[in-house]
Amino acid sequence: MTKRKLYLRTIVLPLVIALLGVLLLDGYVHSHTRVATATQPQEQVVITTQSVPAGTALLPSMLTLREVPKSAVTGDQETDVNAVAGKTVMVSLPNGDPVFASELANSTNGTLSYALPAGYDAITIPASEFVAVAGFVEPGDTVDVLAAIQKGSSSTGGTTSLVASDITVVAVQQDRTPGAQPMPLKNLTSVTLQVTPQEGSSIFNDEQSGVLTLMLRSAKDQHVAAAPTGPATNGNTAAAPAK
Repeated sequence: MTKRKLYLRTIVLPLVIALLGVLLLDGYVHSHTRVATATQPQEQVVITTQSVPAGTALLPSMLTLREVPKSAVTGDQETDVNAVAGKTVMVSLPNGDPVFASELANSTNGTLSYALPAGYDAITIPASEFVAVAGFVEPGDTVDVLAAIQKGSSSTGGTTSLVASDITVVAVQQDRTPGAQPMPLKNLTSVTLQVTPQEGSSIFNDEQSGVLTLMLRSAKDQHVAAAPTGPATNGNTAAAPAK
């Protein structure tokens, strides 16, 4: 037997047989894995189709659905593209990543800036049981804002005006949870309102020169009161909005 034949028989041939064995075993394992996966219950989950930076409002084009084993889906994993579209992500999401509810800003998680609609600001005013309707003002309520401005030392020389109407309360103290228990009156010191820049400017100016009071609006009232043409004087209040 030549050295070449001996080399092929003792070294190369065993290597080829071993390689074939590895390939056959790998194919067997993968085929059984695919069969096992196919027989498992599947569920569609939302994933990203591109990298999404933090602070981005999700568009439908950024999302798609992918089927995964139902056993791999966690409780807060999103499964509906329409329910996710329009929401803002609080963290950066890589391409192909699943989307979780905990990563999306809403009215109670994330920073307050995520909860504000585009074009709106938040302004905080000092509050007490008299300003905040005996503490019954809660996050999610709507209020009208009155300003009482005293002129001189006369008790009848002040003015009362409607500063802003149909304003959403976004927080009482730092609580942004709608339907929460009323704040204990001794702890009530501030209320945060969702306003346009113009409304915020008016509220700030009147708070600097007078006293603000909130009027709680009925949840059934869709009417927005118009600001009066001039402030009420001599202790009279602005006319109530028409019903």
